[in-house]
Amino acid sequence: MMTRRAPTTAGSKVDEVPGDRASDLRRRYVELRHAQRHGAPSPRSDEAALLDAFVEIAREGFADWVAVDLMDESGATIRSRLVGADGDGDAAAALEKAVPGLAGVVDRVIVSGTTETWSPEGDAVRAVVVGLRVKDRAYGAVSFVLAPERNPYDRDDLVAAEEAAWGLGAMVERRLLQDESRAALRATQRMARQLHQVFAATVSVSGARDEVEVATTVVQSARRVFDADLATLELSSGLAAWTARGEAHATLGRRDDVAAPLEGPDEARRVGDWLIVPVAERDAARYGVLAVRREGRALSSEDLEIATLLAQAAATALGSRVLARGIERSEARLRALVETAPVGIVEASVDGTPRWWNRAAERIFAWPPPGAGTLPTVPRALAAAFGELAREVGERGGPAVRDLVDVEVRGRARDLTTAAARVELPDEPDSTLMVLIDDVTDHRQLKAEVAHAQQMELRGQVASTVAHDFNNLITLITGYAEILMREIDEAHLVEMVRDIQSTASRASRLTAQLQSIGRAPALDPVVLAPGDVVRANAEVLERVVGVDVEVELRLDDGAGAIRVDAAQFEQMILNLAINARDAMPDGGRLVIAVDGVEVAGAAADVLRVEPGRFVRVSVSDTGIGMDEETMARCFDTFFTTKGPLQGTGLGLASARRLAEASGGAISVRSTLAVGTTFEVLFPATREAVVTELASAAPRRTRGFATILVAEDDDALRRLMVQVLSRNGYQVLEGASGEEARSLAERYEGPIDLLVSDVVLGGLSGPELATELQGSRPSLLVLLTSGTADASVLAGLAAGTSMFLAKPFRPSALIDGVQDLLARRD
Repeated sequence: MMTRRAPTTAGSKVDEVPGDRASDLRRRYVELRHAQRHGAPSPRSDEAALLDAFVEIAREGFADWVAVDLMDESGATIRSRLVGADGDGDAAAALEKAVPGLAGVVDRVIVSGTTETWSPEGDAVRAVVVGLRVKDRAYGAVSFVLAPERNPYDRDDLVAAEEAAWGLGAMVERRLLQDESRAALRATQRMARQLHQVFAATVSVSGARDEVEVATTVVQSARRVFDADLATLELSSGLAAWTARGEAHATLGRRDDVAAPLEGPDEARRVGDWLIVPVAERDAARYGVLAVRREGRALSSEDLEIATLLAQAAATALGSRVLARGIERSEARLRALVETAPVGIVEASVDGTPRWWNRAAERIFAWPPPGAGTLPTVPRALAAAFGELAREVGERGGPAVRDLVDVEVRGRARDLTTAAARVELPDEPDSTLMVLIDDVTDHRQLKAEVAHAQQMELRGQVASTVAHDFNNLITLITGYAEILMREIDEAHLVEMVRDIQSTASRASRLTAQLQSIGRAPALDPVVLAPGDVVRANAEVLERVVGVDVEVELRLDDGAGAIRVDAAQFEQMILNLAINARDAMPDGGRLVIAVDGVEVAGAAADVLRVEPGRFVRVSVSDTGIGMDEETMARCFDTFFTTKGPLQGTGLGLASARRLAEASGGAISVRSTLAVGTTFEVLFPATREAVVTELASAAPRRTRGFATILVAEDDDALRRLMVQVLSRNGYQVLEGASGEEARSLAERYEGPIDLLVSDVVLGGLSGPELATELQGSRPSLLVLLTSGTADASVLAGLAAGTSMFLAKPFRPSALIDGVQDLLARRD
């Protein structure tokens, strides 16, 4: 800037007083400095105004030309201010004419920061150039130049010129510092506002319920914090949200115009008008990226740091949501695990007071739900165990396990297994005992029953083998006894044969009991009235117990009907009556009663039956009674208190199997020297009782058929051949399945019927029958066995077979043969 000023007479050589120029310059400089420091700010109180004021005071009597040259950022010199006494001419040209080569001097002074003078004639100094330094760097130079007619500068003038120039530098530096301070203050205030907004956004996103709320809150906050035109957040999960200037709410979705800026390294950066900041926690997976755009106003590095803080707040909120979801899932799994756990879980204080428990504990101890307002009743043994577990856990510093036997729970003795550990809970001054409780009563009983069943299965296998041989012997005895009965007439011999048949019948029942050991009995249930069955067998019962025992029947005809195997039911009544008789060696009273009862609640639990109506059959005696140990074992197989050859230990075991197989139960009460009562419960049924009418004995005719007999017992095979031959049949016989098969293959005539034992050692009876029916489709089959049942017929042609259980009488064999042949005819 150049200022034109006409010379005044005050500055002429004639009127000028030496020393006044320096004093005036110093005075005006002091006034300018005072005005800068203490004057009110004005629109011109910047660097330009300061330079203008300086050249004006320097022009007032001290110099004819005053020039201020500044150095720009590239190092070039720029003439900033120039005022001179050139009248209406060009001040720059006049100055160059007055001081040739001044520009070179100025350049040197700016670089060196020193002072140089110009003397065109001798020692007369006509120009002074003083270097300006601001903030310890070259800033520019001030040139003071006198016209030729003026007195040259003396030493005092030179000092005053330097002081004024250096003071100008100080004032410029002060002004720049003030400007920088104000700019820093404005930046600080802006950053404070941004930080406040970021803090508010952090509070908002920390309470966000889900990713959507986090994303929308962050983009709205980012747009406000940076006064941005657009803010967007894209998450790795695929969720995206953005908001633009003028938008009241954030919008979910992706914007195509932000795809390119988002490409690049995974770090905070500025890209044109954009701030790009990754959203990630420290040392954690990246959740997404935050982008902010502001057109026309560059975003600073401080803005990038603020954006990084906002992104970290978003990452923390998203991480909290991820952690919260993980905690919620874990809590849901743990809640489901605890509530569905088959074992009881109890949280108790160290003194044994329950604080919380799960459903399994409710079921085990019949406790109310936690929080119901009712304190649970803790069994005494369990409360004591809690205290012992707490002490043991404290001593060992780890979990403790304890078994509790015969803990009374709801009136029943239960076996419990407990395991405890100490747990320190937040905000709880005292530690808590966490106890797992498992009711192992049923498990131990089941384990004992399985062991017993395995033992009985082994016994049953042995008994079945023995029973098979016994049945063959009994078949021989009954067969020959029946034949003898037809051949003799003497009364005493007939009575002896009848005794043989009676003994064989008893032996047959014994083998049937032996066969039931270790396996479920093969039941043939029918609907019957227990009172009618007992009444029908009254005469037999009186004969069995003898004259010294009084038999009393208390039969309620309205008790109801039951579904049970009729033969085994009768055998059970007979066995109980015989046991009662043996318990009254000196005579007594036997009471057999039938009535109806309702069983529910605890009684049903004890008896292990479904609640409902039952028919009760009780057999009571006034005998010697049983002690506790005997009652505990009386239903065990082979257990008996009778002497040798008097008891088998099978009767009561068979009665229990029949009752349980029928859906009922059996129990016993006894007092020594008073008597014993057995009660058998059978579920009552509304089905009608089926009464079978006695059919007339079939009329047997002599046969005309060829029969193949396969039996590995030689004596039994001879009896069967003899019986069939005497009834007119042609008989082929084989001692094994293989021999019978070979005989059938060689025999050229027709074979009408195969009579075979099921177990033959090698090729079994069913296998033999299947092979022969393959080559002889019309072959009929009669299978016999003392251990199997009718299920062995399953693989044979329908309607062509029959099963006959051993022991059997000759008449039963003939009946079976004729029945099968009648089907064919």
